[in-house]
Amino acid sequence: MKRVITILFIMLAPLVVTLHSSQEGFWVPYDPPKCHYLIDARIDLEKGKVEGKETITLKNDSEHPIRVLAIDWKISASYSIDITAEQLIKLVEDLNWKREGNAPLLIYEKAKNQNIDKRSFWFKLGLVLFDSGYYPESFTAMEKVTVMETSKLYKFTAFTWLGHLKDLLGDREEALKYYQEALVHDTGESMGHSSLGINMNRQWIEKRQKTPFSWKKK
Repeated sequence: MKRVITILFIMLAPLVVTLHSSQEGFWVPYDPPKCHYLIDARIDLEKGKVEGKETITLKNDSEHPIRVLAIDWKISASYSIDITAEQLIKLVEDLNWKREGNAPLLIYEKAKNQNIDKRSFWFKLGLVLFDSGYYPESFTAMEKVTVMETSKLYKFTAFTWLGHLKDLLGDREEALKYYQEALVHDTGESMGHSSLGINMNRQWIEKRQKTPFSWKKK
Protein backbone atom coordinates (compact mmCIF):
# COMPACT_ATOMS: atom_id res chain seq x y z
CA MET A 1 0.00 0.00 0.00
CA LYS A 2 1.43 3.37 -0.96
CA ARG A 3 1.68 6.13 1.58
CA VAL A 4 1.23 9.59 0.10
CA ILE A 5 0.99 13.13 1.34
CA THR A 6 -1.02 15.45 -0.85
CA ILE A 7 0.34 18.99 -0.87
CA LEU A 8 -1.25 21.88 -2.75
CA PHE A 9 1.01 24.74 -3.75
CA ILE A 10 -0.40 28.06 -4.97
CA MET A 11 2.36 29.99 -6.64
CA LEU A 12 2.69 33.28 -8.48
CA ALA A 13 5.26 33.29 -11.25
CA PRO A 14 6.15 35.72 -14.02
CA LEU A 15 4.83 34.84 -17.46
CA VAL A 16 7.57 36.08 -19.75
CA VAL A 17 6.16 36.80 -23.19
CA THR A 18 9.02 36.97 -25.67
CA LEU A 19 9.36 37.81 -29.32
CA HIS A 20 10.01 34.74 -31.47
CA SER A 21 12.52 35.26 -34.25
CA SER A 22 9.89 34.51 -36.87
CA GLN A 23 7.31 36.83 -35.31
CA GLU A 24 8.91 40.21 -35.99
CA GLY A 25 6.51 43.05 -35.30
CA PHE A 26 4.30 41.27 -32.77
CA TRP A 27 3.47 42.99 -29.51
CA VAL A 28 5.76 42.27 -26.59
CA PRO A 29 4.65 43.84 -23.28
CA TYR A 30 7.18 45.91 -21.33
CA ASP A 31 5.74 44.62 -18.07
CA PRO A 32 4.57 41.09 -18.88
CA PRO A 33 1.48 39.70 -17.15
CA LYS A 34 1.74 37.09 -14.45
CA CYS A 35 -0.04 33.81 -14.13
CA HIS A 36 -1.15 31.74 -11.18
CA TYR A 37 -0.46 28.06 -11.24
CA LEU A 38 -1.29 25.17 -8.99
CA ILE A 39 0.87 22.14 -8.32
CA ASP A 40 -0.94 19.13 -6.92
CA ALA A 41 1.95 17.03 -5.58
CA ARG A 42 2.07 13.61 -3.94
CA ILE A 43 5.00 12.22 -1.98
CA ASP A 44 5.18 8.55 -2.92
CA LEU A 45 7.13 6.79 -0.18
CA GLU A 46 7.32 3.53 -2.11
CA LYS A 47 9.16 5.16 -5.01
CA GLY A 48 10.90 7.82 -2.95
CA LYS A 49 9.72 10.49 -5.36
CA VAL A 50 7.50 13.52 -5.53
CA GLU A 51 4.97 13.19 -8.32
CA GLY A 52 2.27 15.59 -9.40
CA LYS A 53 0.74 17.73 -12.09
CA GLU A 54 0.59 21.43 -12.85
CA THR A 55 -2.36 23.46 -14.09
CA ILE A 56 -1.56 26.87 -15.59
CA THR A 57 -4.33 29.39 -16.20
CA LEU A 58 -3.60 32.52 -18.24
CA LYS A 59 -5.73 35.65 -18.27
CA ASN A 60 -5.44 38.44 -20.86
CA ASP A 61 -6.02 41.77 -19.12
CA SER A 62 -5.38 43.84 -22.23
CA GLU A 63 -8.01 45.26 -24.58
CA HIS A 64 -6.69 43.33 -27.57
CA PRO A 65 -6.45 39.62 -28.28
CA ILE A 66 -3.09 37.93 -28.05
CA ARG A 67 -2.72 35.75 -31.11
CA VAL A 68 0.78 34.41 -30.55
CA LEU A 69 2.19 33.62 -27.16
CA ALA A 70 5.65 32.32 -26.27
CA ILE A 71 6.45 31.31 -22.72
CA ASP A 72 9.99 31.42 -21.43
CA TRP A 73 9.77 28.45 -19.08
CA LYS A 74 12.66 27.92 -16.70
CA ILE A 75 13.04 24.78 -14.64
CA SER A 76 15.20 24.99 -11.54
CA ALA A 77 17.13 22.16 -9.91
CA SER A 78 15.13 19.67 -7.89
CA TYR A 79 14.74 20.34 -4.19
CA SER A 80 13.40 18.66 -1.10
CA ILE A 81 9.97 19.48 0.27
CA ASP A 82 9.92 20.00 4.00
CA ILE A 83 7.56 17.78 5.97
CA THR A 84 6.38 18.83 9.41
CA ALA A 85 6.73 16.72 12.55
CA GLU A 86 2.94 16.39 12.67
CA GLN A 87 2.87 14.97 9.14
CA LEU A 88 5.63 12.49 9.97
CA ILE A 89 3.79 11.34 13.08
CA LYS A 90 0.64 10.77 11.00
CA LEU A 91 2.64 8.83 8.41
CA VAL A 92 4.03 6.47 11.05
CA GLU A 93 0.60 6.00 12.60
CA ASP A 94 -0.70 4.91 9.18
CA LEU A 95 2.13 2.45 8.51
CA ASN A 96 1.48 -1.26 8.67
CA TRP A 97 3.59 -3.20 11.14
CA LYS A 98 5.15 -5.37 8.42
CA ARG A 99 6.26 -5.26 4.79
CA GLU A 100 6.49 -1.50 4.35
CA GLY A 101 9.55 -1.66 2.09
CA ASN A 102 11.69 1.47 2.15
CA ALA A 103 8.92 3.74 3.46
CA PRO A 104 10.20 3.54 7.09
CA LEU A 105 13.69 4.57 5.97
CA LEU A 106 12.38 7.58 4.03
CA ILE A 107 10.41 8.70 7.07
CA TYR A 108 13.42 8.14 9.35
CA GLU A 109 15.64 10.30 7.13
CA LYS A 110 13.14 13.15 7.44
CA ALA A 111 12.56 12.64 11.17
CA LYS A 112 16.08 12.13 12.51
CA ASN A 113 16.89 15.84 12.64
CA GLN A 114 13.51 16.94 13.95
CA ASN A 115 12.56 17.38 17.58
CA ILE A 116 9.92 14.65 17.84
CA ASP A 117 9.52 13.61 21.48
CA LYS A 118 6.61 11.23 20.99
CA ARG A 119 7.53 7.79 22.35
CA SER A 120 4.98 5.90 20.23
CA PHE A 121 6.43 7.46 17.07
CA TRP A 122 9.98 6.23 17.64
CA PHE A 123 8.90 2.88 19.06
CA LYS A 124 6.76 1.97 16.05
CA LEU A 125 9.25 3.43 13.60
CA GLY A 126 11.98 1.34 15.22
CA LEU A 127 9.93 -1.83 14.78
CA VAL A 128 9.02 -1.22 11.13
CA LEU A 129 12.63 -0.26 10.38
CA PHE A 130 13.66 -3.59 11.91
CA ASP A 131 11.10 -5.45 9.81
CA SER A 132 12.42 -3.78 6.66
CA GLY A 133 16.00 -4.73 7.53
CA TYR A 134 17.32 -1.28 8.45
CA TYR A 135 19.03 -2.33 11.67
CA PRO A 136 21.29 0.70 12.39
CA GLU A 137 18.36 3.08 11.88
CA SER A 138 16.11 0.87 14.01
CA PHE A 139 18.74 0.98 16.75
CA THR A 140 18.78 4.80 16.71
CA ALA A 141 14.98 4.96 16.88
CA MET A 142 14.81 2.54 19.82
CA GLU A 143 17.63 4.35 21.57
CA LYS A 144 15.47 7.50 21.58
CA VAL A 145 12.74 5.57 23.42
CA THR A 146 15.13 4.67 26.26
CA VAL A 147 15.81 8.32 27.11
CA MET A 148 12.20 9.49 26.99
CA GLU A 149 9.80 9.79 29.87
CA THR A 150 7.95 6.54 29.48
CA SER A 151 6.95 3.43 31.44
CA LYS A 152 9.45 0.89 32.71
CA LEU A 153 7.85 -1.70 30.43
CA TYR A 154 8.69 0.34 27.33
CA LYS A 155 12.22 0.96 28.60
CA PHE A 156 12.53 -2.78 29.24
CA THR A 157 11.36 -3.52 25.70
CA ALA A 158 13.46 -0.82 24.05
CA PHE A 159 16.66 -1.97 25.77
CA THR A 160 15.86 -5.55 24.75
CA TRP A 161 15.56 -4.41 21.13
CA LEU A 162 18.87 -2.61 21.40
CA GLY A 163 20.38 -5.93 22.45
CA HIS A 164 18.69 -7.74 19.56
CA LEU A 165 19.92 -5.20 17.04
CA LYS A 166 23.49 -5.36 18.36
CA ASP A 167 23.33 -9.15 18.03
CA LEU A 168 22.16 -8.80 14.43
CA LEU A 169 24.94 -6.28 13.76
CA GLY A 170 27.54 -8.70 15.12
CA ASP A 171 28.39 -6.90 18.37
CA ARG A 172 27.72 -9.55 20.98
CA GLU A 173 29.52 -7.75 23.81
CA GLU A 174 27.34 -4.65 23.44
CA ALA A 175 24.23 -6.81 23.05
CA LEU A 176 24.84 -8.41 26.45
CA LYS A 177 25.18 -4.98 28.07
CA TYR A 178 21.78 -3.94 26.72
CA TYR A 179 20.15 -7.19 27.86
CA GLN A 180 21.48 -6.57 31.36
CA GLU A 181 20.16 -3.00 31.28
CA ALA A 182 16.76 -4.29 30.15
CA LEU A 183 16.54 -6.50 33.23
CA VAL A 184 17.02 -3.42 35.43
CA HIS A 185 13.67 -2.20 34.12
CA ASP A 186 11.89 -5.56 34.33
CA THR A 187 8.47 -5.28 35.99
CA GLY A 188 7.45 -8.90 35.55
CA GLU A 189 5.21 -7.92 32.65
CA SER A 190 5.50 -9.05 29.05
CA MET A 191 5.51 -7.03 25.83
CA GLY A 192 4.04 -8.89 22.89
CA HIS A 193 4.81 -8.24 19.24
CA SER A 194 2.12 -10.25 17.50
CA SER A 195 3.23 -9.23 14.00
CA LEU A 196 6.68 -10.73 14.72
CA GLY A 197 5.60 -13.64 16.89
CA ILE A 198 7.71 -12.38 19.82
CA ASN A 199 6.72 -12.13 23.47
CA MET A 200 9.34 -10.31 25.53
CA ASN A 201 9.77 -10.97 29.24
CA ARG A 202 12.55 -11.89 31.67
CA GLN A 203 12.67 -15.49 30.40
CA TRP A 204 13.07 -14.24 26.83
CA ILE A 205 16.07 -12.09 27.80
CA GLU A 206 17.70 -14.84 29.81
CA LYS A 207 17.57 -17.01 26.68
CA ARG A 208 19.13 -14.21 24.63
CA GLN A 209 21.93 -13.90 27.19
CA LYS A 210 22.81 -17.51 26.43
CA THR A 211 22.06 -17.51 22.71
CA PRO A 212 22.40 -14.46 20.41
CA PHE A 213 19.24 -13.17 18.82
CA SER A 214 18.86 -14.15 15.17
CA TRP A 215 16.14 -13.33 12.71
CA LYS A 216 14.83 -14.70 9.46
CA LYS A 217 12.13 -12.51 7.97
CA LYS A 218 8.81 -14.31 7.84
